[in-house]
Amino acid sequence: MKFATTLLSLAFVVAAPTALAQSTDVSVTGIIHPGSCDIQLGGGGVVDLGTLNTANLNTDRPTDLEPRTMTLAVSCDSPMRFALEGIDNRQESSIYTQMYGLGMTPESERIGGAELSVGDATADDAAAYGTQSLDSGTTWDASAAAPLSPIIPDALRGFTTEQGVSTGPAPITSLTGNLVVGVRIQPTDIMRLTGEVDITGNITLNVIYL
Repeated sequence: MKFATTLLSLAFVVAAPTALAQSTDVSVTGIIHPGSCDIQLGGGGVVDLGTLNTANLNTDRPTDLEPRTMTLAVSCDSPMRFALEGIDNRQESSIYTQMYGLGMTPESERIGGAELSVGDATADDAAAYGTQSLDSGTTWDASAAAPLSPIIPDALRGFTTEQGVSTGPAPITSLTGNLVVGVRIQPTDIMRLTGEVDITGNITLNVIYL
């Protein structure tokens, strides 16, 4: 959740008996949001890859696993302008561009990466078009119809009900769709896999109010 902070500045002047008093302004600023939003993921937001046999992984090139899908729903008290933000809690293990880390092997080798995308998105029961900001919401790319709208690290992903607009996300009460998780495993010949290795990817999905 992103909040606007308020800075209250006070200046005090101590004047000599013969000096003229000086003055300054006090500014109080802030934002009042009309409501809040709740985000829910199917399956508790857990993607269980099960047990991966190294014999089924590529030795000399990355292995892309079959994408996993879970339901995504964002419901707000009233129409709100918001965007989704992914925070990589395994950033130290990130290796692929625009993907989230999957943790490290016991030998401190990076395992691979995961990517998040939103598919089949609807906004208030209408088709939703994805729009992305790479500068914390200052500017947005043109909203587009695409099978998947990626949520990449260090970016915001919003949705609007119009195609080809760059004014950012529209006020939405309900966003529904699927969260598609793609996983890429590093070539096994660059990892020392002498025993079981736990995949520990962890991503926080935030709703950012705009």
